[in-house]
Amino acid sequence: MSQNRFLAVTVMTYRHPQVVDHVLSEWEKYISDLGFDIYYFDSSPDNETEQIVRTHQEKCSHIYYKRFPSELSVEIKFLTAFDKSFYDHSYRYIWPIKDRAFPDAALMLNIYQRLIEGCDVLEITAKHTSDIFKPYRYTDTYTSAGEFYRDLAWCATSIENTIYNADTILHSFDKGTIVDRYFVNGRSYFPHTLALFHYLSELKRPVISCLRRGKGSNALHYDHNASSGWTKTNVGLQVFGYYWPLINRSLPECYSEYRRDAVRSETNFYPLLGSVDGLINLNFNDPSNAEYADRLLEHWSDYSDVPYEIATALRKGDFTTVYERFRTGLQELISQNEIQEASELCFRNSWIRTYTDFCNNEDNASLFSELYGYCASHADV
Repeated sequence: MSQNRFLAVTVMTYRHPQVVDHVLSEWEKYISDLGFDIYYFDSSPDNETEQIVRTHQEKCSHIYYKRFPSELSVEIKFLTAFDKSFYDHSYRYIWPIKDRAFPDAALMLNIYQRLIEGCDVLEITAKHTSDIFKPYRYTDTYTSAGEFYRDLAWCATSIENTIYNADTILHSFDKGTIVDRYFVNGRSYFPHTLALFHYLSELKRPVISCLRRGKGSNALHYDHNASSGWTKTNVGLQVFGYYWPLINRSLPECYSEYRRDAVRSETNFYPLLGSVDGLINLNFNDPSNAEYADRLLEHWSDYSDVPYEIATALRKGDFTTVYERFRTGLQELISQNEIQEASELCFRNSWIRTYTDFCNNEDNASLFSELYGYCASHADV
């Protein structure tokens, strides 16, 4: 292994050759000027992605390709990003990222500035969807692993949001330690998050720097021709409603007092249990999800802001009750001139437009669109 280099961007990919081609072209805008390296960890069963990466390699010497077995589980593959033996050089920082994600120029420059200043972890953050009209509540720097976990564990579930100091937090990384302690029936779903907080707990006074990303600028962008694997199957409720709370209970004791808040911040996220739309998308009333839905309902306030009565109605497939609660709730908020609350109600119930006759009325349709748009314009999603 050669001399120390500054940053390795590690892209996890599987059967997304066209996405890789597009996104790698975006990365190439910064690679030469900033001098970082980008690695493609590819477990595709064919060589389409490899051919595309090799073509880009002919133009840029900072691009590397690594082939992995197609039968390798996604959890183990994600953990290889932290294993320094897989890299051609030693690096000060390692940034694992999804193959569909890439930064704009402003964000990339801000990332470099923060990394130059030095930290054990750099977290790229956004405002939580339960805080749409509230002040930004995360600090720029944390020196407590527990407080960082409490506030931003939900953010760290997305692999592209965290950059690691290879010399400090990853200094003693061991894949077997994470697998033995945190995997359940050979699965984890959040191996990178567990590795982050496991090794963060071993640092006496960690320095975690937080960089807030924007929407129009200073942003992470995504190629929408690819999506998360769990969205293509009916496992979302199991992943977030069962495995996420379960594995958090396995984290070191320093996180125990913050565990409820950390678990809830993820489950109460807008696309998950934090909205009626999320519950519908997670198939909350599907009989195959009954075990997980019923388990969540036993302690519902630990997971979601959606009223318990609405959640139980959805569990039964009673959409009439949910619709009536929306309609009367919206009327009440409008009569009280609670515009922000009314706009959030519409934002979390976009299903109303598609599956009910509410917007068949022109006035209702106009009102719904205006309120939904007002909230969407303020949300970091």
